[in-house]
Amino acid sequence: MSEETFRIVVIDDSRSVLTLLARLILTVQGCEPVPFSDPVSALEWCGQEEADLVIVDYIMPVMNGLGFIEAFRRLPDRGEIPIVMVTGSDAQTVRYMALQEGATDFLNKPIDNVEFVTRLRNLLVMRQHYKETRKRAEILRQAKEEVDRAFRELSVTHAELEKTRDNLAEAFEVIEGSIQYASRIQRSILPTLDVIEGIFSDHFIHWDPRDTVGGDIYWCRPWGEGVLFALGDCTGHGVPGAFMTLIVTGAFDRACSEVPPGNLAQLLARTHQLVQITLKQDTDQGESDDGMELGICYLTAGNSRMQYAGARFSLFVCPVEGAPLEIKGDKKGIGYRKVPFAQEFAQVDVTLTPGMRFYMSSDGLIDQVGSEVRRGFGKARFMEMIGRFAELPMADQQAIIQQELVKHQGEESRRDDVSVVGFRLRPLELREATLKMAAVEGGSMDSQVILRLREELMGEGVLFFYCGYVTEKVLSVIGETVMDKLELDNTERSVARGVFSVFVEQMQNIIRYSAENQEGEVDDRTVDLRLGMLVVGRNETGYYVASANAIVQPDVDRLRESLARIRGLDKAGLKAMHKEILKGQTPEGSKGAGVGFVDIARLASRGFEFDFLKLDDSLSYFVLKAHL
Repeated sequence: MSEETFRIVVIDDSRSVLTLLARLILTVQGCEPVPFSDPVSALEWCGQEEADLVIVDYIMPVMNGLGFIEAFRRLPDRGEIPIVMVTGSDAQTVRYMALQEGATDFLNKPIDNVEFVTRLRNLLVMRQHYKETRKRAEILRQAKEEVDRAFRELSVTHAELEKTRDNLAEAFEVIEGSIQYASRIQRSILPTLDVIEGIFSDHFIHWDPRDTVGGDIYWCRPWGEGVLFALGDCTGHGVPGAFMTLIVTGAFDRACSEVPPGNLAQLLARTHQLVQITLKQDTDQGESDDGMELGICYLTAGNSRMQYAGARFSLFVCPVEGAPLEIKGDKKGIGYRKVPFAQEFAQVDVTLTPGMRFYMSSDGLIDQVGSEVRRGFGKARFMEMIGRFAELPMADQQAIIQQELVKHQGEESRRDDVSVVGFRLRPLELREATLKMAAVEGGSMDSQVILRLREELMGEGVLFFYCGYVTEKVLSVIGETVMDKLELDNTERSVARGVFSVFVEQMQNIIRYSAENQEGEVDDRTVDLRLGMLVVGRNETGYYVASANAIVQPDVDRLRESLARIRGLDKAGLKAMHKEILKGQTPEGSKGAGVGFVDIARLASRGFEFDFLKLDDSLSYFVLKAHL
């Protein structure tokens, strides 16, 4: 990275985590941490100052990570700043909602120092590329101002020159805006790190388009009982190459759904056919002679073997002992008019041994010409390099490859997109879940009582009922199931999102504020379990979400007054109150009777109700039910 200073905003209500992240950030040259324990203060700072990267915790008082991301993305000119959500949950639902709000990446707790620093560097490289693109745009704008000045000084053929100038300015704005938008679209189809980190014990992905967008693409996705990892190099670079990545992505996704998992040769053949059909290369009507070179690995549980297939693409293998080996793919690419429609491809079984390293590279690196020696970087140089540095961590290898490329390129311009991947494997873990029910000690279950309870719950339209100790993991698992159920029922997207958001807010209230809890140390970690109840149901008028947990008696009057005030506001009043809370400080002792309850009220299209049942002199049972 350059000598430019990068400001990294870190938001976490845990001072120990905040201190740890700030220290890790300081280990990266040119990085300055800007820590906040309060997301509202962080949001105010971000509205006045420009950050280069934001790291935000998922579970926080007053405003959770999802709410912060949504509010941050509404700030002017903050759409391109990467946001990393820190979460102890691995649920797809939480990640799905975070991506919807605008998250760029995820980081799991507990924090892995090496992983954190590596991700930080990778994201800052992307941020630096964006800044450089913005600087180029500013240079173009300054050039336009110079043209304007020349027009005024020369005072010649005003009408025609002004018309030309306006046309150029309009064309520039359209092209620049379109390319930036295309870049966001292209980045959105790249895989997230979830699956990648699950199969690789160590890896790097160097994806560097020559222009803002490019023709290189990579995938990592489940397929049957295993996982596919692929790197592709489409014809062209820039905008034409980016269009090709969208075409081949659609073909690849469809081929994965049509071909039986495990048959890589057939997967390549079907992808080839779909690309030719899309580009009309199988008829006399098509004009395109474009396609893709592709290398693809398939890993299954246990990882005793790995399958590889390539279309004009090689897999480089570094064994524990000996020189690197090249496994060449077929000599035909994907698509192209001269490749037969019925082209067949071969696949290779690679027997895996501990410590093996694997690499794939697009030809942007191999073919890059140097300024001192007018020759390409070369495959032999690449293999010698990965063999020499194979024992280093993958992040260090990526940095070395970048340095060697820059050194070789010299004053020569970049000719193509450059993409290189390297990885070591870890065994895949097949997750299983079991449900156990035990008889009450000294007696037996009354089946009729259980059956009647089931019938009563179903009669009330209950979809989910949970009573017990609540943690972030419980929230994630049940939340994912709730979303799956709503999607299976074809629930309108806005309604489903509202139900899920209310569910999250109510579960978080239990996690943070239930007065019935059990604390202790388990395996050198602090455990805090909070007891509560949550119900999600549906009746003839819509959905409802209800929660219940114990609170201390001194909080009853204050909470009742706050909820009564919120319930009495209309939409405009709720919106104003929401802004008021975000701008100001949370009242001392609020214990959540703030933005979270306002959000529930805004989402509860049919209102909400609450009650307090006294349990004893110290506790009351707080019940909240929102109707959507």
